[in-house]
Amino acid sequence: MRKIVQAFRRKVRLGRLAVPIWAVALTVLIVGAVAGQAIGPVLTGSVSGTAAVTASQSIVLDPDAPPAVEGATRALAVVSDDGTACTVAIETHVGQIQTLTLGLKNKNTSGAASAILQISAPAGVLFDVSVDAMSEGIARLSSSSFLFRMDADGAVAIPITIAALGDAAPGTYNIGLSVIQVAH
Repeated sequence: MRKIVQAFRRKVRLGRLAVPIWAVALTVLIVGAVAGQAIGPVLTGSVSGTAAVTASQSIVLDPDAPPAVEGATRALAVVSDDGTACTVAIETHVGQIQTLTLGLKNKNTSGAASAILQISAPAGVLFDVSVDAMSEGIARLSSSSFLFRMDADGAVAIPITIAALGDAAPGTYNIGLSVIQVAH
């Protein structure tokens, strides 16, 4: 034991500087430990990152069956290129009944999809969806909401009857339609 203590009391000469052996040994241990930590991650290596994924709604307006209006004095329908939006202008008279047929398509070719059709109309305008005119895959949730299911790569035409009541003032009325895809 005494020899070990005497060995650590010795000094190592580095040029004109004399350093105790224990200080040199401690420095070598610290440098070795730190160098090992730095080399470990460099030698093992890793790659990390993120990727943005956007899931789009598969139920869109059918490009083969654009919105159509029957019974109106004049009507015009415009659909966006991707089938996610449309504008339909209808000129009518009080008491006149029109039918807007909204064609939808399920772009998902591998599975069925479900969606909710929500309709909002101002006072003076009535609407109704003819559930009987559609296939079995539709259910009325409320007076303005309808749940429907579409097969893979399927299409459906939804007839919406619209009428301006006799007490409706002349002017422009906006009817809101939205199709929200839901999990089934």
